[in-house]
Amino acid sequence: MSDLRPLRIPTADGRAYAVHFEPLSEAPARMERAGLEPGRCLIVTDDHVSDLYLEEVCEALEDAGWHPFPLIVAHGEASKSLETYRLVLDWAMTIGVTRDTPVIAL
Repeated sequence: MSDLRPLRIPTADGRAYAVHFEPLSEAPARMERAGLEPGRCLIVTDDHVSDLYLEEVCEALEDAGWHPFPLIVAHGEASKSLETYRLVLDWAMTIGVTRDTPVIAL
């Protein structure tokens, strides 16, 4: 477990999200400490990052009882588009996400 405090990212509506920096193998423990129960989780990553880290994080999640569903998009600015956003939403709906389904951006 990391001793670093999370970085808080504020939103325009006054909420804030914590961003944690620690080894990928700690993801399941972090999710458990956040009160999440193993089940489906989504992982969104690009084709460069997935080659480096996706297998490690999926193995750690599966070992902890999670069922990861990765979606790999192309790297680069072209993927930062409404088309890619629609792809992510369509994919998420296809696998049956709920408000309680964690999304991991890798």
